[in-house]
Amino acid sequence: MQMNPVLIAENITKYRLLARLNKKSLAKSTKLSPNYISLLENRNNDKIPSMDTLAKIAYALGVEVDQLLHGNLVVYDENENKALTDEIVAELNKMDDEKLSFFTDFVQVYGEYKD
Repeated sequence: MQMNPVLIAENITKYRLLARLNKKSLAKSTKLSPNYISLLENRNNDKIPSMDTLAKIAYALGVEVDQLLHGNLVVYDENENKALTDEIVAELNKMDDEKLSFFTDFVQVYGEYKD
């Protein structure tokens, strides 16, 4: 599988922003230069970082290297997801209308913030 430098650049930027880090902070925690971080985040650049560099960046951002290479990877385990879904539904069924309304509003706001 060929690596896509544009996707890697977008993912480094996305996860850095989600981690609420600026380029200088990410550079410091990875022992890379801020200029190199900027270069890696530049979508017009063909530079593909080494796996070692990707591992440092992923660790600093609290993500997996695969997330930097491919974006969000969701591994679907039918049994695990069903159990989680059942648990969530059971908790939602315990809520009164006021709590359910608050929860629904929270999920909507979170979804808007996340995107």
